[in-house]
Amino acid sequence: MCFQNLEQKIRDATNGAVQIDSILKGQVKIDGNGYIDKVLTKLTEKLKNSRLHNVGLPNHTFNFEKSFLCGLMVPGQVEFLDGFINGLSTLCRMGDAELNIDVCQMSTIILLTRVI
Repeated sequence: MCFQNLEQKIRDATNGAVQIDSILKGQVKIDGNGYIDKVLTKLTEKLKNSRLHNVGLPNHTFNFEKSFLCGLMVPGQVEFLDGFINGLSTLCRMGDAELNIDVCQMSTIILLTRVI
């Protein structure tokens, strides 16, 4: 049965990072704010330590055509060159997070949380 020792399995799989609010009819409601805050704390530490705070983006080009009311088609091209993202180590949660898990799909959730 899916429910046997469920709380302990979730805590073990997430190294205690998850606090369960309720279990009802096979659905587990988790303290999303606490969990996401812990994930973001670990993620930002890893980003700082691995020097991934600033990341370069690949160059990208795409073509387009714009049709105007008079039926005239105008071609164009957009190029993104030498782009980068910085400040990744300052990620933060801006609103409330709620995580709901289907108990019978728990193995998928456990695998995802172990990656983080």
